[in-house]
Amino acid sequence: MFSHLGLVSVIAVLAAPAAAQPLLPPPVATNGTRYVPINPPHVVNTRPPASPFSPGQSLLPAGFSAPVPRPTITPPPSTVLDQPAPLAPTPTAVPPPTAIPVIPPPVSVVQMTPTLPPESIKWDAETKETDATNGQPQAQFTFWLTNVCKADVLVNSVRTSCGCTVAKLPSTPWRIEPGSNGPIEVSMNLAGKSGTVVKSVTVDSNTGIKNLLVKANIPVHAPPPLAGASGAQMDRMRNMQLSLQDRQAPLRGDCAKCHVEPAVDKMGKELYAAACSICHNAEHRATSVPDLQALNKPTPPEYWRQFILIGKPGSMMPAYAKEHGGFLSQTQVNSLVDYLVQDFPKEGKIVYHEPTAKPVGQTNHSASVTLPRGTTAASPVSAFPSGGAK
Repeated sequence: MFSHLGLVSVIAVLAAPAAAQPLLPPPVATNGTRYVPINPPHVVNTRPPASPFSPGQSLLPAGFSAPVPRPTITPPPSTVLDQPAPLAPTPTAVPPPTAIPVIPPPVSVVQMTPTLPPESIKWDAETKETDATNGQPQAQFTFWLTNVCKADVLVNSVRTSCGCTVAKLPSTPWRIEPGSNGPIEVSMNLAGKSGTVVKSVTVDSNTGIKNLLVKANIPVHAPPPLAGASGAQMDRMRNMQLSLQDRQAPLRGDCAKCHVEPAVDKMGKELYAAACSICHNAEHRATSVPDLQALNKPTPPEYWRQFILIGKPGSMMPAYAKEHGGFLSQTQVNSLVDYLVQDFPKEGKIVYHEPTAKPVGQTNHSASVTLPRGTTAASPVSAFPSGGAK
């Protein structure tokens, strides 16, 4: 049995930290009995290790001195007079935005679905032709159509192939009752035109599409003669001007005597000598007419065929094919193309000789073509000399 004093001592030892309390000698009972101490459980010291610096000691190294702060300098009050406030910039007038024009989309022509046979309309003609006079500003044409069926004919629209030609309907759409008829007026502007001008007129109705043609023959004006020029030179220049206005002119009228008649039924080399050399191999060839023997570019069959068939618009070169207003058949065109591709490049210099003056009383004039290999061609020559066709 422990006494009350011994129990208190044991509790005090257990409660005190091991590092803070010294070890006490075992208590001695009053009756001389020595108690054996009970070892307290091992307590882990969780305190941080003691700092090697004493309280209040500086952590800075020896000899360190703090920098002296610079004094704050307050600038004296400014003695500069107050400046006037800057003027506000003058506003620049901004022009209003330019309105961008709105271009409407192109109007597509909707073709009417035919509901009646084409024979429901009877036309007075499908082609109208007129001979214009000098200075005539316009040519007028009128097509008459009659409804010969038992149902109404409805004409939806009419249009032309060129802006210089205008066609008008009595109304749009135009309804034609059975047995009734009416006109379609067509006007062609002739300003700046000469020779033969052909335009098409397309009529769209419930009987289908109908194509009509208008044709105007406009006089070709010959230029005035040049002072000091010889008769042959004046003829040559006059005919060149005619050809520039109407490139088919060399194939019509008096000009055809030397540009068409000598070439009738000719083929290949003889056809070239009769129809082509008069312009392209003339002694006095015009500068605007090319020398076909001096072309510095490839000339395949398609090149020759194109110019022979349709000529060259905007130049003096006419179209020689029959279907384009010329006089050559397809067989003649093929023979001429074959010659130009195969044998023409091998030829020597070809020269067309103009007609020479004859003594008084002799009116026959002739021209000849000097060809290699002994080929010659002779034909009568009219007032259209070399250099004036192509």
